[in-house]
Amino acid sequence: MMGKVRIAILGLGTVGQGVWSILNTNKDEILKKCGCEIEVAKILVRDPYKLRRVKVPESIITTDINDILNDSSIKIVVELMGGAEPAREYMLKAMKCKKHVV
Repeated sequence: MMGKVRIAILGLGTVGQGVWSILNTNKDEILKKCGCEIEVAKILVRDPYKLRRVKVPESIITTDINDILNDSSIKIVVELMGGAEPAREYMLKAMKCKKHVV
């Protein structure tokens, strides 16, 4: 087993909520197939108080991209924001911080 891979999700709209749900619902299956656990360490949102259809721990919600970029334990950044900017800017910064981007 490879251990744990910590990721960040940028955006918690319809697609972001879907990805959150899939990762949590299929944790055991992912572990069995990949040999590692995927942990969502941070989720970037515009409005942390917006009502959403999924329950996400408040401790992983952030409105500051630097919380993700400056966290060396986060290896993968998944962009699900929609629109060109600031998503493009964030992805370029993430790559400069040696993070894998999806």
